[in-house]
Amino acid sequence: MVSFLLSIACSNFTNRTKSNTDSHDSVEFTFDKITEYLIDSIPEIEQFEKQIISDSDGAVTIIMRLDRIPDKNSNDPYRNYYCVYVGEDHKEYTVRWHSVFVSYDMKEILIDDVVTGEVLTLEQWRKSR
Repeated sequence: MVSFLLSIACSNFTNRTKSNTDSHDSVEFTFDKITEYLIDSIPEIEQFEKQIISDSDGAVTIIMRLDRIPDKNSNDPYRNYYCVYVGEDHKEYTVRWHSVFVSYDMKEILIDDVVTGEVLTLEQWRKSR
């Protein structure tokens, strides 16, 4: 199984999640569920991890960090999505590979293309690679 450095980018996360997602109480949130969903849905993440570990002789690892939670009060078009940062962890700094948006119900994945800045469906992203 792939090992990931997982970190959460906000303090008091449980309280913020509940208060920002009251309308979505039927879906229990855990960061572990999101990362598991992403790993199962995007095998390219594991390929990316293997490549960076191989290229760096193990000095660089992968990081998956929750950068944003759904916020029903936001005007952002992705307000109903979790945003997960996926990148390289170089100990003193990180390098983003992609930001991945996961819908609250975990039925849709969008990828922020680091080159174009476009947010693509998973299918569009795969075709563009």
